[in-house]
Amino acid sequence: MHRVPERTDARVVRAASAALLLVLAGCPLTERGLLAPPTGRAEDLTEKVARLERTVDELRAAPPSVPADTGQRLENLGRGVADLRPQLEDASRRLAKLDGRVEVLERATSSTKEAARLDDLEGRFSVLEKRVAQLSSEIKEMAAAKAAMAPVLAPPAERGAPPAPAVEKVTTPQSLYDEAYTLYKKQGKYEEARAKFRAFVDADPNGALAPNAIFWIGETLFDQKQYEQAILEYDRVVQKYPKSGKVPSALLKEAFAFDSIGDPEDARILLKKIVREFPNSDQATLAKKKLEALGE
Repeated sequence: MHRVPERTDARVVRAASAALLLVLAGCPLTERGLLAPPTGRAEDLTEKVARLERTVDELRAAPPSVPADTGQRLENLGRGVADLRPQLEDASRRLAKLDGRVEVLERATSSTKEAARLDDLEGRFSVLEKRVAQLSSEIKEMAAAKAAMAPVLAPPAERGAPPAPAVEKVTTPQSLYDEAYTLYKKQGKYEEARAKFRAFVDADPNGALAPNAIFWIGETLFDQKQYEQAILEYDRVVQKYPKSGKVPSALLKEAFAFDSIGDPEDARILLKKIVREFPNSDQATLAKKKLEALGE
C-alpha cells in the first residue's frame, strides 16, 4: 500500500485544526457576553471559513498518490465546514446585538460624563452665589459705616455751624417785570403775575415797559375769562400810550374780548381801525380774518 507523504498529512491536520477553532469560536454567547465579548468578529470567522474551503479544494485536487480514504475524509471535512455556516450566522447576529449593547454603554458613559460636568457647573455656581452674597453683605456694611461717618465728614456749615449771612436780594423794576412775566408765561400763576405787573407799573408808570405790563395784566384777565376787566386794561394801553408798539395788539385783543361778551359790533369797529391805521402789521392780517368770520 502506497504511503501518504508526510506533507499531505500535515495539510489535513492543519485543516482539521482550523475547523475545530472555528467551531470553538462559534460557541453560543450568554446574556453576560457583554462583559466578555468574543475575541474575533463575524468578518474574521468568514475569512477563516473561506480559507478552510480553499484548503479543502486544494486537497481534493491532490495527486493520486493520496490514500483512498483521504477523499472521504475531505468530504467529511467539507460537511463540517458547511455545518459551520449556521454557527457563523448565529455568531454574526450575536455580535450585532453585542455592538448595539456597546453603543448603549457608550451613550450611558457619555450621559454620565455630562452629568458629572453639570455637577461641576452647579458646584461652581454655588461658590459664585456665596461670593455674591458675601460682597453684598460687605457693601451694606460699608454703606452703614459711611452713613455713620457722614456727620463727621460733612462741611462745617452742615454740622450745625452758623450759616453765612444771606445776601439781601435787590429788587429792580426790570427784575420785577421779569418775575411777573415768568409767573404768567411759564407758570400760569395769573393772580401773582398780575400783582407784580401792577407793582411794576406803579413803580415806573412812564417807563418803556409800562404799556407792556398793562397789556399783560389784560392778558391774565382774558385767560381767566374776565373779559370786561380785560377790555379796560387793553383800552388803558391805547389811551395812555398811543405811540406804544403794543397798541395794535391791545386793539386786537380788545376786539376779541368784545366778541366774547356778545358785542360783535364794537368788535368790528376796533378791527376796522386796526386795518386802517396799521395796514402792514400782523395784527391787521388777523383782524381781516376775524372780520370775515364776523360776516364782513
